Amino acid sequence: MTDLGQIGVAVDGARIFNDYEDRERQVVALNDNVVHDHAAFVDECNGHPLGDGTTYHYHGIPTCLSDEIDVDGEHSFMIGVLQDGFPVYANRGEGGATVTNADLDECGGHMGVTPEFPMASITTF
Repeated sequence: MTDLGQIGVAVDGARIFNDYEDRERQVVALNDNVVHDHAAFVDECNGHPLGDGTTYHYHGIPTCLSDEIDVDGEHSFMIGVLQDGFPVYANRGEGGATVTNADLDECGGHMGVTPEFPMASITTF
């Protein structure tokens, strides 16, 4: 499990944080990292600035970004990279099928081909 703070960076330059807002893991920024739950501290892009108004960051799929670059019926395009080097995608897998938590391994990864990596690789959703 990741700590609070930056765990990656999106292709638009915004930081990617995990989906929790506190160390006790009681306040989740998003519902399952897929659906925006309209929490007051998360905007329509699933992000917000830090409490001091600096460092805008995402807590899940940046829907403003993925909605612009993804194509219906196709695998999501890469939206970022985690600090361990793994690519990050929205929630569309091969053929545009929705990837759910049940499809992910214990580390939140999934093995398969992507637009950027046509040979099978591990990806994070």
